[in-house]
Amino acid sequence: MTLESRIAGALQQWLGERRRMDDDTRHFIESTFGPQDPAALAALLGDDDPESATLRELLLDPDAVSDTNLRA
Repeated sequence: MTLESRIAGALQQWLGERRRMDDDTRHFIESTFGPQDPAALAALLGDDDPESATLRELLLDPDAVSDTNLRA
């Protein structure tokens, strides 16, 4: 097994785990606060906090937010 294939396998595994965590987060919010409503999520996450804008976007559509847009 080459180094490239091992790295590719590790990245695929990490991406799969990340997608499952994103799905779990959305499920938690839906089960706790009801169906996802963009206005309700904005109020829940604090509309005036610039850090929450990225979190809100991630919760609403995780595929639309690239890794480079996420803040540390």
